[in-house]
Amino acid sequence: MVGMGQAFKNFWRHGFDFKGQATRAEYWWMALWGVILGLIGLLILVAGVFGVIFGEGLSMPLNPFYANLPMIMIIMVILGLVIFIPAMALTVRRLRDAGLKTWIIWVLLVLYFVLPNPTTRVNMEMNLFTVLERLVALIIFICTVLETDQLKNLKWIGREEMNLTGQNGANLSDNELTDTEVTVEVLYPKNSDEK
Repeated sequence: MVGMGQAFKNFWRHGFDFKGQATRAEYWWMALWGVILGLIGLLILVAGVFGVIFGEGLSMPLNPFYANLPMIMIIMVILGLVIFIPAMALTVRRLRDAGLKTWIIWVLLVLYFVLPNPTTRVNMEMNLFTVLERLVALIIFICTVLETDQLKNLKWIGREEMNLTGQNGANLSDNELTDTEVTVEVLYPKNSDEK
């Protein structure tokens, strides 16, 4: 089983791997890392904003934290952008591990990012796009919670495994071997003595 430290290493090691699979433990340990790092960043940002609001920030040149608040915010945005692609790769690998076909995974992710986010809208009416965005987010969440290969046998969306068939058409597992007749003709070079 993947631990918290190993999940962090795998996150960066497989940051651009969109073809593999990621276990539930690997995905959710990284989600916990994301929450922890997000809270630390939020605390730094809140402390800096409170320092500026209460007059201790930009007026105190001796305090480098408050004077560098804009730079800290820029660094946090850059870190968010750096983490984006490895997080997408991890999500794709996790959804594939749950058993979804690759094209279904990409449809879900494109819909998630293309549909308008209801929290960014000023007018909060429930419309079709809002319902679809929330439904896609719920489907992605449920798929990340499922066990390995839970969805692989679903028609159209499940990742089917290759079926190996024997001589009589029976399905074979990966570990079964069949007896087959093989005719091998060994050719030897002729010596100059033999004609």
